[in-house]
Amino acid sequence: WIQKASGKKRKLKMGSRVFESDTIITGKGSYAQIRLTDGTMIKLVANTSLLLKKFLFDKENNEADSKMEVEGGLASIVAGGISKVAPEKFSVKTPTATIGIRGSSFSVQVKPEGTMVEGNGAFVQPTVGGITGPPIPLEGFSSTVSVFANGDVDVISPPIGLKAQVDKAEEEAEEESGDSDEEE
Repeated sequence: WIQKASGKKRKLKMGSRVFESDTIITGKGSYAQIRLTDGTMIKLVANTSLLLKKFLFDKENNEADSKMEVEGGLASIVAGGISKVAPEKFSVKTPTATIGIRGSSFSVQVKPEGTMVEGNGAFVQPTVGGITGPPIPLEGFSSTVSVFANGDVDVISPPIGLKAQVDKAEEEAEEESGDSDEEE
């Protein structure tokens, strides 16, 4: 589903357009893949909610800004042109962390107990109870950073495999439907 800021919902289907302030919601047994105009690829597994809070990409004028919020579920994001034009303007917020990029990609899982992130060329900044902690860099999918609702932070190495979970969900969805659900 796509939920507009007004609360109105419409069904997400192949070729659906997604706009700033839209919330993409996947239900039980569903999967979505969204490609933004800068080439950023977002994969959402079942029971995931992502708000595309702000999106601007104007390569000619060197203007870019991307703000997203993962409110729950599991997502994988591969940064596109924004990562080259203005990586400092790319962020994904969760209830307990802000994820930024300095290049590549990451996977994020949001549960009631906190946020888990794995990635390459990304960083996690804990943000719990109005307090922002120092950024924790992620390189080479070599560890998982967990930021818990109580403010605790844990770094687990080797990683728990969030990206593999997203890839598996994508394969299962494609097997069920016979094709992919790539969206623009």
